[in-house]
Amino acid sequence: MKFTFALLALVGFLAAATPQQRRSYEDPLDPWRAFTKEAKHATEGNPFAVHTCFIAAYVRLNDPQLGGADLEEMTASTEKILRSLGDERFSKALSLERPEIAAAVGYFIGKSTEPHYPKTHRLIASAPKLQWQLNQATGDTDRCPLLQKFIDYEGRGIGW
Repeated sequence: MKFTFALLALVGFLAAATPQQRRSYEDPLDPWRAFTKEAKHATEGNPFAVHTCFIAAYVRLNDPQLGGADLEEMTASTEKILRSLGDERFSKALSLERPEIAAAVGYFIGKSTEPHYPKTHRLIASAPKLQWQLNQATGDTDRCPLLQKFIDYEGRGIGW
């Protein structure tokens, strides 16, 4: 019994004494995962899922980490949600969101859909024109101080 207690105490001490490793950008808040988890339900008209997808679009655009496949998938899925719900239902859902959310959702909807979804495109056109963190970082990390901070932290451990 004493040996077990001593062993547990030693493990606890070692765990407490071990320096904490820096967290890099792995999954503190992964909008792509949230989006893909709810996209199917959003196409079925689930208001919680639609809202989650809209919020995930906003969060993703405010993340300066450059993307590729995640952005393509979010675009394809947003357009699928739009097609599934139709202009009336999609625009109604989008009209209940903050204007910045509508602007973010608009980023993921191609211009080619405009003739078929005029109400949705009017909402997007009336949304504020925002400079997203993602756009600032594209091709030039010097233009995006937040991305530079992330790079400094991951590379050299320089945090706030």
